[in-house]
Parts: sequence; structure tokens; C-alpha cells
Amino acid sequence: MRITFRSASVAAALAGCCLALVSCGTDHPEARGTGGPTGTAAGTPAPGVPALRAFRTYLRTKGPKADAAIASHVLSVRVHEAGSGARTRATVEVDYGVWDDERLDRTAEVFAHWRRSVYGGHGHVRVLAPAKMDAERDW
Repeated sequence: MRITFRSASVAAALAGCCLALVSCGTDHPEARGTGGPTGTAAGTPAPGVPALRAFRTYLRTKGPKADAAIASHVLSVRVHEAGSGARTRATVEVDYGVWDDERLDRTAEVFAHWRRSVYGGHGHVRVLAPAKMDAERDW
């Protein structure tokens, strides 16, 4: 009985910790299992600036009507602003399946157009899908 009670206490404590990570509505890498240190000290680039809301808003309101459906497939957008004269990099994660090559390419094209027309400058976007597929485009 004692072991069961202790196991239940530990499980409840762990559940409470995880709940705190996901319940605030922000994106926590720890909650997705991809946590750990980032930045120059860890040898990896900083996570970038989230731009999901801005890109979805563009797709739904100012983008071509045919591209409005893309918004529901975009899961995350991270923009890595570069220093002066360097290229901006962006990563877009989508939920497209294995045979959605055209949709991946179209998402990259629309994202590049959005960044060029709204923010100017030049950069590179990589669109990633769970099926280990990607599409890339420069702007």
C-alpha cells in the first residue's frame, strides 16, 4: 500500500509540473520534449521570434483568397532576424502529409511573398512537414 501511495504522489507531482508548463498558453520547448539549453552557450542558434499569428492573419485577410486555407495547416513560424546586411532565416512547420509537395511549395512561396512585401529585405524560408519533407524559398 505504501509503495502505491508514494507512486501516486510522485505521479501527481510530475503531472502538476507538466501542467504548469502547458497551461499558460505559451510555447514551451520543455513541454514538447525538445527542451534544453539554446543560444551560443549551448552551441545552437536562439529559437527566433515567433510569427505564427502575423502570418496566419496575413493568409486570412490580405493574402490571395485561394491561400487562406493554408493558415489552418501552419503550426509554428520562427523568424531569425539577421544582423545588418545578413539574410533573415525563417522556419515554418506545417501538418501536411506525404503527398502534399505542392502545398509545401505553395506555403514557402506565400511566406516569401509575405516577408518581402510586408517587411522588405531578403531571406530564406524552410517549410517543414512531419513526414520529413520540406520546401525552401528565398525572398
